[in-house]
Amino acid sequence: MSGVLHLQENNIQTISRAALAQLSKLEELHLDDNSISTRSDWPAGWTLKGAALLERRNRIAVIAEEAFKNVTDLERLVLDGNLLTDEGIAPGTFQDLVNLRELSMARNLPHRSSPPNLPAEFLV
Repeated sequence: MSGVLHLQENNIQTISRAALAQLSKLEELHLDDNSISTRSDWPAGWTLKGAALLERRNRIAVIAEEAFKNVTDLERLVLDGNLLTDEGIAPGTFQDLVNLRELSMARNLPHRSSPPNLPAEFLV
């Protein structure tokens, strides 16, 4: 059985890899309005089954290059209202998200350019 997990407004600062590893059939993960500041990698073998990750209104300022390497099936990524800048997004961050259909980064700090290494379909 697949599902949706809502963890909004819980003052979450980090999510352990062990906790995520137990959620193997998740389709959507809502982490809006928490206190997450860095997006690092997900556990090996863990994926959101062709679905959505919503991390709106957190304090994310840094996204590591390997942050999404294990969630390549991700279709929707919403990072609105964080503290992201061009310098906080590693160059290869989005390159493995080959199924990504929506990337929203509204209401972050100013950007000089689009995020680097988006899948080619995004640039059409």
